[in-house]
Amino acid sequence: MDRIAFKGGVDIIETIQRGTPAAIDASIRRLAEAGAPGSGLLIGTNDSIRPETPRENFEAYFASALKYAKQYAHLTRAPGTTMRSRRETR
Repeated sequence: MDRIAFKGGVDIIETIQRGTPAAIDASIRRLAEAGAPGSGLLIGTNDSIRPETPRENFEAYFASALKYAKQYAHLTRAPGTTMRSRRETR
């Protein structure tokens, strides 16, 4: 079976910098739902997160990405693999 994964999808200006934590969560949830069934998604931005981004939005971005990664991981990972953080693999 062929598999494909997509990277990106989160707008750094309108969603992360100017949006609310709830809007960020909704955006990442939509990406995770679209990318989860049988393929994969590397959640990311279309560029670097700007320094003027509110800290709460920066934190919401990573919290939401982790939440949905855990929620949908069973649908995307290859059989016999596990989801581990980079810290756990060192």
